[in-house]
Amino acid sequence: MVNSLRVTVIKIFLELLSTYEGELQARDVIIDCLLKKQQLTSTPNLPSNSTPNALESLVRDSTYIDSSSLQSVNRCCSSCSNNLLSTAKFLLSQREADIKIEKCLNLLTQRHSKYMEELAEKHKHILGIAKGEDGYIKELEVERDQLFEQLKNRQDDLTELEEEKTKIEQKYLEEREREKLLVLFLLEERGKLLKEIGELKAVNKASTVSAPSESSCTTSSNDSNLKLLYANLEEENKQLHKSLRHVHSEKSILQKRLDFLLRDLQQNEFQRQFHFLQNRFNIRKRNDYNWNTHN
Repeated sequence: MVNSLRVTVIKIFLELLSTYEGELQARDVIIDCLLKKQQLTSTPNLPSNSTPNALESLVRDSTYIDSSSLQSVNRCCSSCSNNLLSTAKFLLSQREADIKIEKCLNLLTQRHSKYMEELAEKHKHILGIAKGEDGYIKELEVERDQLFEQLKNRQDDLTELEEEKTKIEQKYLEEREREKLLVLFLLEERGKLLKEIGELKAVNKASTVSAPSESSCTTSSNDSNLKLLYANLEEENKQLHKSLRHVHSEKSILQKRLDFLLRDLQQNEFQRQFHFLQNRFNIRKRNDYNWNTHN
């Protein structure tokens, strides 16, 4: 576009120069014709008997030409001379104006070429800045895709952890309900055992009078049965407490892991936003510096 505009300007400038050159040649031809006409009118063809003295020629020709004709001829000659002088002055002024116009055109051509070079440099600079911005934008897009993929992975991990947490909570609730049922069952069994113990004591009191040897055997067998039941209940209670502690430990571990992942996600999100804003600030600062340097 710049080259085509420059060629157009040069073409117009050459056309103007050719037009002015033609006008100057035409004016030179007019001046030559007028000078030739003046020479012919001022120096007419004299007869062979003419004298080199102008006064004698006038005296000789005065007999043939009256005074009014001489005055009219003199007026015509003076008017022609005046017209020629004014025409010469006009042509000189025109030539001076043409010279000034030519100088102005040369100066304008130089300025135009200088401005066109500056515009071309600015255009190149703008293209360079645009290419640089495209590169930065591509880098930012790649980084955005990577961060989006990381965020998606983190969200998947978080979803899995949430599901696992839900399962553990459900398991914990089930174990808690089971523990409650076991406690109720143990309380019920305890009540039954206490009732049986009371009945056995009553039976023992009733049977001590009639058969002391048999009552002692029955009492010992009942005591052994009670001890065995008590030991089984204690063992089951220990197993329940152990499973409960295991569930609590698993819950605390998963809670810590979930908190760590949430904190890691927040830190990654903050770092991503910080890097994105920092890159945009660096790009804006670099563009402003390049623009100020170029201007």
